[in-house]
Amino acid sequence: MDVITKKRLLIGTIVILLIMNISALSTIAYYKYNAKRHIEQIREKKKKGINPYRGKNYGQRVKKYVRKELNLSDEQFKEYSHLKDINMQKSRDLWKQISEKRRLTFKEYCKENPDTVLLMHLSEDIGNLHKEVHREMIHHFNEVEKILSPEQLIKFRKMLCKMTNSNHHRRSNKFSSK
Repeated sequence: MDVITKKRLLIGTIVILLIMNISALSTIAYYKYNAKRHIEQIREKKKKGINPYRGKNYGQRVKKYVRKELNLSDEQFKEYSHLKDINMQKSRDLWKQISEKRRLTFKEYCKENPDTVLLMHLSEDIGNLHKEVHREMIHHFNEVEKILSPEQLIKFRKMLCKMTNSNHHRRSNKFSSK
């Protein structure tokens, strides 16, 4: 190889490496920007009382799933959607209250001399709110059952049992792997 060919090869290699470095830096900057934006979106959703980990249109996806699984008529689906919206709003309000009580608990606990009586009252309040969430869920299921045919009711209960077992199985695996 002559000197000119070696220089061209060296310059070509340098240009390729330069392009690769610029691409890598651009990719890093892009992902860093997107991560920051994603965190801001999560914070905004939390401020609005929306669970950011449920994903987009969670309620709509649940409604569509139930409609498909139970083969709901248009009238049944309209009633189910109404019941689901009410349930989601009530649950959302209760979970906001629970979050606020938890925040107050940690705020009090972080004081130099935390008021244990207040902490116990907050704990009791949180327990009562959890109880209310559970009661609301049972009430919702009872109301949904009223609009279902006997065949749909059987499918609905099986669907709930399947979902419960699936969630329990996931949680068990998550804790047992630690």
